Amino acid sequence: MNGRFVCVSARSGRVLVGRLLPGADLVPELAALCASCGFAAGAVVSMVGSLAQATYFSVLPAPDTPCGLVYTDPVTVPGPLEIMSAQGTVGQDEAGNVTVHLHAAVMDGAGRGYGGHLAAVGNIVAATVEVFLLETEGVTLRRRYDSKTGFTLFSPARP
Repeated sequence: MNGRFVCVSARSGRVLVGRLLPGADLVPELAALCASCGFAAGAVVSMVGSLAQATYFSVLPAPDTPCGLVYTDPVTVPGPLEIMSAQGTVGQDEAGNVTVHLHAAVMDGAGRGYGGHLAAVGNIVAATVEVFLLETEGVTLRRRYDSKTGFTLFSPARP
């Protein structure tokens, strides 16, 4: 490990294609989908669909914090909303449970855009969410507390 980055070479594994149904809470349901398929590390490479509401965080400057930023309180935007773009990381928490780190940009019917780090709950599927996931092999992604930033973050490592 270098002082400025952590890098582990991995191989591409399976591509999972899924659909989340109306009423599903996006982040926990996506984690459940991954866990049910034995998918423990990888990337959300494509996601389209609609949300009945979106709940997200963004960052603000905070000079007194370890990395100079802090997350806002959650912002909830009522829908319907179209998912314009979404990407993320799939890994595990310290207990080995599948967890998803997801960012998205959404748009309401008036063309206003919103987006950021999606909250763990509160992103409700309206009609559908279609997702493509790329599994990585030869690497683990564990979410752990990082004292340099003050956040709980994924870090790649050898299994």
